[in-house]
Amino acid sequence: MSADEQTPSPNEGNPYGAALREARMAAGLSQAAMGSLIPCSESLIGLIERGKRKPTRNFTLSAETVLNLGGELLRLLSSATVVSAPKWFREWPKVEENAHTIRTWQPLVIPGLLQTPAYARAILGAEPGVTHTWIEETKG
Repeated sequence: MSADEQTPSPNEGNPYGAALREARMAAGLSQAAMGSLIPCSESLIGLIERGKRKPTRNFTLSAETVLNLGGELLRLLSSATVVSAPKWFREWPKVEENAHTIRTWQPLVIPGLLQTPAYARAILGAEPGVTHTWIEETKG
């Protein structure tokens, strides 16, 4: 059993991944065993369950067949998204989408469009572990 299967995965906002994991576990399959039946890698199944990779239609159809599902995953496929933002930030895009005006107040950092190249280099250079080469490539 992999480390991904030992720890419960947070599937908040990832109903596809939660349904896949629940159906796989109900069928008594490990990620590796399911991967050999689909066929795909164990890590791909884990990434999809955790919302780190978007499932394809072919993957979904194969998973439906292997797990004897009646279209549950297929119905959830259109809502499957990759969860890449931190939990605290996930609601913000919805707020931005509905906002008429967005104002920002940052007493310690000048907004990007108003920054001079020298200021931007100084801000980026203050991050621990950042190299001069990375800064020059980033300012692009």
